[in-house]
Amino acid sequence: MKRTILHSIGVLDEEEKNYIPERYYNKVIWEGRIWMSVFSFVIGSCFYFNTILPILYVFLPTFYGFPFVFLIVITQHAGLNDDVLDYRLNTRTFYTNYFIRFLYSNMNYHLEHHMFPSVPYYNLPLLHEKIKDDCPPALPSLSSSVKESFVSIIRQIKNPTYTIIPDLSEKANQYHYGPSPYCFKPK
Repeated sequence: MKRTILHSIGVLDEEEKNYIPERYYNKVIWEGRIWMSVFSFVIGSCFYFNTILPILYVFLPTFYGFPFVFLIVITQHAGLNDDVLDYRLNTRTFYTNYFIRFLYSNMNYHLEHHMFPSVPYYNLPLLHEKIKDDCPPALPSLSSSVKESFVSIIRQIKNPTYTIIPDLSEKANQYHYGPSPYCFKPK
C-alpha cells in the first residue's frame, strides 16, 4: 500500500529504479493513481451509503480466497531447484479438474508456461500434449502436488539442500545446466 501511495504521487524508490526500466516509470505512476482512485471510490462509497459493504465486496475477497491461492501458488516451484536454466528442474505441472483449471487460467501447466511464455493460457493444455514426452511426468492431481510441495518444504527445514529432481522419460532430452550438485532424489 505504501508503494502504491508513493507511485500515485510520482515517487519510485531506489530499489524499484534498479528493476523498472525508465521508459515504464509513467506507467507505474499512472497505475498507482488508478489504484488510489479505486481505493478512494470504494471508501467514499462506504461513507456515502453509510455501510461497509463496498469494502466487503471489493477488498475482502482477496483475504477470503488467499488460502486457495496459497495452495495453488505453492505448487508451482516449491521444493524444486532454484537458479537453474532448465525449467524442467524448477517448475512443475499437475492435472486437475476443469473448474480449478478455469479459476487458475490453466497455470497448472506451469512448466509449459515458463518454457513458452508467449503461448496464451487457453493453449497450454494443447502445448502440454505436444511436449510432454520431453518433460517430467505431470503430477496426477492438485492434492498430490500440494503434498509434494509441503513434504519438500518440511524436508528443507531439516536439510536446506534437499531438492526434488523430477524424473525424465528415456525419450526426453537430458537436463541442461543442472541439477545442482546438492540435490537429492525424493524417496
